[in-house]
Amino acid sequence: MTLQRTERVVPEGYGGTHPTIAQPQLRQAVGEVTGASSGGRYITVVLGQPFYFSSGTSSHMSDTWFPFQHFEGTDLRKERGFFHRQVWPDGTELMHEFFHEKRRAADIEKVVAYLKQLIPTLCPSAGDNEKQLREILKNMRRPDWEPWVRMSDNLDHWVISRKLSADGSLWQTELGKFIGPRLLPENPYLLEIQPLLQLENFRPQPPVLETCKAANEWLRQHGCAIP
Repeated sequence: MTLQRTERVVPEGYGGTHPTIAQPQLRQAVGEVTGASSGGRYITVVLGQPFYFSSGTSSHMSDTWFPFQHFEGTDLRKERGFFHRQVWPDGTELMHEFFHEKRRAADIEKVVAYLKQLIPTLCPSAGDNEKQLREILKNMRRPDWEPWVRMSDNLDHWVISRKLSADGSLWQTELGKFIGPRLLPENPYLLEIQPLLQLENFRPQPPVLETCKAANEWLRQHGCAIP
């Protein structure tokens, strides 16, 4: 992706200047996208962060753009954010299932604290917003968190996912609808990102990166920090 530095004054409340965001480029990797779990994925890069287009096979949330780190063989190295650490903890914590009835109240408090820290504009002060958030969380069950484990701990990644996904899929869940409109990134140009959907209808289809090496090299060329 090409970034162009601008000196245009951004909306009041943001401060400073930020890079504008060009239309993301697309690729298929590793291999062609077939719809099967063994096939490739549509990928793109925004501000040096790679994203993949979910088929919904394991996330159960198709048509969502999720952040990831890089390719390992034909597999994606996905993010390991807060929700991943809660749902799939290391060691003995596996015996204590996230949102199990016996720890549900404590987990809700943990999630509220995390979201308020990650998204300062979520609940500016204790009140109706926080009450509504708690009600949403009370109605969620362990399987509802499966798509959220793919999110990182970076606010901008959440904003980009929402914009690329056209406010749909993950962002149409009750939690997504609550969080989405309250996401205010430091770079206001993130809010101008255009959706990337209905990729199967693209003509021509994006170029195919056939190997892990080629896919990671393409990510590097577009500003991604790949080990």
